[in-house]
Amino acid sequence: MRYLIFDPTLSGHHLEYIHHIYLGAIQRPEIEYVFAVPENEWQQVKDNQEWPPANNISQIMLDDHLCKEIGKGSLLAQSWKTSRFIKKIAVEHNIDKILLISIAPAIPFLPLILPKNIKLSGIIYKIYLRAPKKGLRGVTDKIRYSIMALSSNVRNVFILNDPSSTKKLISLYKTNKFITLPDPVPTVNTANLRDMRKELGISPKDKVFLHFGAMEARKGTLTIIESILLMSDKELKDKTFIFAGKVGIGIRREFYENVEKCRKHGAKIIVEDLFLPYNRLNDMCNTSDCILMPYLTTDLSSGVIGYAAVHSKPVIGPANGLIGELITENNLGCAINPVNAESLKASIIEFKSIIVSSSYKMINDQQNFVNILMK
Repeated sequence: MRYLIFDPTLSGHHLEYIHHIYLGAIQRPEIEYVFAVPENEWQQVKDNQEWPPANNISQIMLDDHLCKEIGKGSLLAQSWKTSRFIKKIAVEHNIDKILLISIAPAIPFLPLILPKNIKLSGIIYKIYLRAPKKGLRGVTDKIRYSIMALSSNVRNVFILNDPSSTKKLISLYKTNKFITLPDPVPTVNTANLRDMRKELGISPKDKVFLHFGAMEARKGTLTIIESILLMSDKELKDKTFIFAGKVGIGIRREFYENVEKCRKHGAKIIVEDLFLPYNRLNDMCNTSDCILMPYLTTDLSSGVIGYAAVHSKPVIGPANGLIGELITENNLGCAINPVNAESLKASIIEFKSIIVSSSYKMINDQQNFVNILMK
């Protein structure tokens, strides 16, 4: 049995998921696993994790330029290019089963062009039921899910961290192919965690508000800045804000211009504009009092919740959508509606530490993720 694990990008959560699956593959020596990842990107990020050697694991190094090219164009154009690319690799390497870290880019075409003996599974992050589209896109979404439900090539479709949508899909398409997949929380060695207040020049009396990950408008990065600008000198006096993660090109200029305005306004802001090594990210979470995630896009899960849960740090995030459900149902912090500068400012000013429930990190354990995904 030969499994192909295919991922044309290693940004964000992708490297973490690949690593979880890699460790799961080591536990299954009777199966051969072939990991196909972009070569240059792999060389840049692989040292962020440990990759023990294993006789049942091999790698295919993909051309980075080609990996980017298949992600360009219309939804159908992307699907066609991605599907042909994956099929070529699968046939050349005698693959029996394919696992895609993201299956959506390969739908609708991959199930239609794969040889019948190759079975396909993959992860869905954004469920169209959460934000149904109108017109042609709405029709397209329904066709794509129908193909996944009906195709004999498609074995499992894993719905990330959204049990209610999984139940609806099973009922709607009359199939058990749709399976809820936990969004795995990180494994943290608490003995190695550091308090970074002294290193970062943060007063012991300050409340530390952390916003981490890729900095983008849809993740509320600019909303946080706007909320800081609304605060008075007195309100800012006992607060430090940390922005840790790559600032997106689309917001870079506005972000830095407004950060300077905030600093002139008296705000204490620390920016680390880079891909954060996991040990430093965990130290940042350990140092914080609250994690800010005022996402404007709420119809998919977020790894930020997992880090917050593992470190027992409350979040301030949206009340709507899947993220709102996860925050509220798991007692993970404060859910606000609407998500804007005014409501975020109020929540930050009124913030008080709470006891964060441990249920979320237990359900979303890495081993549960691996066991379900690789069953």
